Amino acid sequence: MSGRRIAAAATVTAAAAVLVATQVAPERVPLGIVLQGAILGSGTGLLAVGLVLTYRATRAINFAYGAIGGVAAALAVGLHLGHGLPWLAAVPLAVVVGVAVGGAVERLVIRRFRDAHR
Repeated sequence: MSGRRIAAAATVTAAAAVLVATQVAPERVPLGIVLQGAILGSGTGLLAVGLVLTYRATRAINFAYGAIGGVAAALAVGLHLGHGLPWLAAVPLAVVVGVAVGGAVERLVIRRFRDAHR
């Protein structure tokens, strides 16, 4: 077996073991805590992938890309909680706004740095 298949099998086995543990001993391994860790870990992993992609595309380390996603997330929460818009409407709208803000930042800021002298 290749290294990737072994790693994938180990990941699936570990995830299955944790889910079984949440059912066997819920007082020691609460499912809510496990899911919260998975969600926060996935978010951190996606931010790391974004950092790497931003660096490879621009050859500059840019930590502000997370703030662009924060604008869209804040918009979705504000529309849902503040204005009562359903999640199924607020999230796609926030994604569109996030793409627009990212495009504006790329056009107005990043292109200037790309053309600037080092």
